[in-house]
Amino acid sequence: MSRDERMITAERFDANAVARQQQPIGETAGTTLAITRPIDEELSIGLAAGGFRTCTLDPEGSSASVQAIFAPFMEPEEIALHAALGIPVIADCDPSDISRISALLDAGAAEVVVRPVTSSDLLRKLRRAIAKANRQRRPR
Repeated sequence: MSRDERMITAERFDANAVARQQQPIGETAGTTLAITRPIDEELSIGLAAGGFRTCTLDPEGSSASVQAIFAPFMEPEEIALHAALGIPVIADCDPSDISRISALLDAGAAEVVVRPVTSSDLLRKLRRAIAKANRQRRPR
């Protein structure tokens, strides 16, 4: 059997499929990020490479293991509901919509990342928001 034939018949491992899997809240591997809507594959892979495990935010479930929430395309009122959980919420917005950025921050968003969202931008905002939340939780 030639190399080409072996490559065609070999079972393939899809690393991207592993990164795309959404884990249930409560799993403890890496930092858990709850997302309110599905995200694209590239962003999911970038988050996984950055040490974040994504799960779908369940409003009725426990959020004890979630360190942050990414809420793309959410209105300020919805951001306020998520921020009330006491977990940093990262929202997204068009870079030219200054009034919306202000409204999202006023509603309780810890950070606002501009669209189109890249994994490097989101990772930076997530790390900053989580670090700030951890500092605020520490007793003085």
